[in-house]
Amino acid sequence: MTTHNGVRGISLNKESSLSFSSDHDHFALQWWNSIPRQRAVPAIMFNETKDQAVVNICGIVGSVTVEQKNVRSDARELLTLKLVDRTGVMTIRSWNHGTGMFQHLVDTPVLIQRVRVTSFAGLKIGELFDGSGSIVSDGNFEGAADLKAFWSE
Repeated sequence: MTTHNGVRGISLNKESSLSFSSDHDHFALQWWNSIPRQRAVPAIMFNETKDQAVVNICGIVGSVTVEQKNVRSDARELLTLKLVDRTGVMTIRSWNHGTGMFQHLVDTPVLIQRVRVTSFAGLKIGELFDGSGSIVSDGNFEGAADLKAFWSE
């Protein structure tokens, strides 16, 4: 076990082995599967959420941008979404999702389940999980009609 800047981690050497439980009653799997059933956090509460928390968010997709960044010696694309609700703006980022997944959703309400909260340059940022970790729903979720009404005002 390691600790760096108050964050615990695990360090494995080449002789280490790691196995995952396939027990469906394991507390971690129950926690992970319970997150999508939680209410979405509004922007004002998102900005007060502790780092490393995993939350659901919803809002209108205000913009979708991509930046080219150099990571080590490779050029990578960083996707940035701005989600807007009645209480503010949330910035969501991903290194592994493309604009094609979100560009057609500009000016429409979306619900993103399982977003990791982190901080960057003093601002709260949401990070999308890879694969099926973050779940994106558009248009048909609780609160979508209110978001549409807000955006049309």
